[in-house]
Amino acid sequence: MSVLNIKGVKVFYLLKDHFIKLTIMPLFRITTKLTKNYNGINVEKGLHVDIPSSTYTNPVTTDCGNVVVDAFLRIHGIDLQKAEALNLISLDVRRIG
Repeated sequence: MSVLNIKGVKVFYLLKDHFIKLTIMPLFRITTKLTKNYNGINVEKGLHVDIPSSTYTNPVTTDCGNVVVDAFLRIHGIDLQKAEALNLISLDVRRIG
């Protein structure tokens, strides 16, 4: 298996079997915009997580933002739903890959 890097997107392909399989998954960076203290949870400005997605849609608005909530809980230990910060006013979403 070989790996190409085309415009920041990793593309995997097989040369041995003459079969080309492209796997392109966009990568989103979700960053907190505001410092917020709600329900005893302190959310600081500038915290971010990187989330790969199988679709090109916004991960905050897709599937009730469960992927974003899980990533912030796993990496920073912050529950965005409990802090009521799972919205586009509190979060900045950028596609980086």
